[in-house]
Amino acid sequence: MPIRIKPVHDLGPCSLNLASIEGLSALALREFPSATFSATDRVWEIYDEPSRDKFLKAVSLRKNLDTFIIKAPLNSNISAPSQANPKELELRFTESEAIILFNGSPSDENWFEHFLIDAKKHILSPTFMQLLMYLSTRNSVYLNALRFIIPFPIEISIETPYSKIMIQQKAPSPFWENIKANLVSNIIWAILTFALGAVATIIVQRYFIK
Repeated sequence: MPIRIKPVHDLGPCSLNLASIEGLSALALREFPSATFSATDRVWEIYDEPSRDKFLKAVSLRKNLDTFIIKAPLNSNISAPSQANPKELELRFTESEAIILFNGSPSDENWFEHFLIDAKKHILSPTFMQLLMYLSTRNSVYLNALRFIIPFPIEISIETPYSKIMIQQKAPSPFWENIKANLVSNIIWAILTFALGAVATIIVQRYFIK
């Protein structure tokens, strides 16, 4: 009876730049020489391009991307023709997801884990607004806490893409990056304090107030 593994790994909210795309595409081609590359923005698309060089040249002219996808179809790992069990891989970075899909034999589980480690080296941390979106949609406690902390409606964060792909960008200001990092730390601390306070209130009301 044939058995396969088909994991779908969620990378979480993240950012990519041109160097990220270069690294991920090279990593995919190393194992899957017939991999293809696709990308879109609001008015432009390159679809199933087999040449990494042509793809990178085209993408480098864009300012931002809405999607970046690598497809390595089944039986494409011809670099290892002696392997009895072919592998299939897809990386998807879009406004609503950042995932790696894999299809292979159970013996490829360790290979996939190592691929994830290598892939994450090319994936950047999420922006401040991406983190807010992630927290607000994961848990209602976080959402209520953020509505209390943030002065603007929390729905504005939903417009932030799950995968933010920036090709042509200015170098970030260390000053503003430090401010954003401190804000994130303060918000996480406030959320934890809010949650612990709510739990403590429930315990007191249930066991000590009659």
